[in-house]
This record gives sequence, C-alpha cells and structure tokens, in this order.
Amino acid sequence: KFQPGAGSENLSIPEVPSYINLSGLTVWDYNGNLAVAVTTYSSFYIWIYIWDGSTLTFHGSVALPITPSQCLGLAYCEDNGHLYWSYKDSSDIYHLVDMAIDMVSLSRDSWAGIKTSF
Repeated sequence: KFQPGAGSENLSIPEVPSYINLSGLTVWDYNGNLAVAVTTYSSFYIWIYIWDGSTLTFHGSVALPITPSQCLGLAYCEDNGHLYWSYKDSSDIYHLVDMAIDMVSLSRDSWAGIKTSF
C-alpha cells in the first residue's frame, strides 16, 4: 500500500504461496470497502481480500475455470462488475476471459436456517 505523503506499508497475503510471483491485481468497491483480487503466474486461483482502510482480510479463493500454461493479468470493469483474466495456453496462444463474480458470504446465524430447510 502506498499513499503519497503518508508513506507505504507492506500487506501480507499468506494464503498465496510465497514461492510464486504475482501476475495480476485488481480492485473494486465492495460494500464501502475495497475488494482486492490477485493471481499468480503458475498457481491457477484467484485470491480475494477485503481492505477496510486499515486491515486486509482474506475473503476466499476460487480455482480458475481452466488450467493454462501461464496466468497473466487481471482487471475489474465497473460498468458490468466482471473480472477480466488473461492467460497463455500450452500452444502459446493468448486468451482473455470475461468472468462474472458474485461475492456472497454466509453469516454464522444463517447456518441454523439452512440446516433446518433440509
């Protein structure tokens, strides 16, 4: 994190393997906080964090829909709420994937209602 005139701060993301280089990062507004998504070159997941202005909290991860030879960039589009992910396949062909995301989380008090509905 870097803020002109205020200095910088390193934020830890221990869920992402430390031996793998990050390849993509994007951010968007999420309920008044900042959602942060990252990818790596050779691990085929998207990790999502929530930044509330002082704490970065792990929200979850999801496997990418295919296994590419290399993950490249990641971007978020405010117009449609989609993530755009680029990758290179085993034939050295580059692709761009449009992914809709739905960031849903269940609160602890909702589990009882779910269990009783079955």
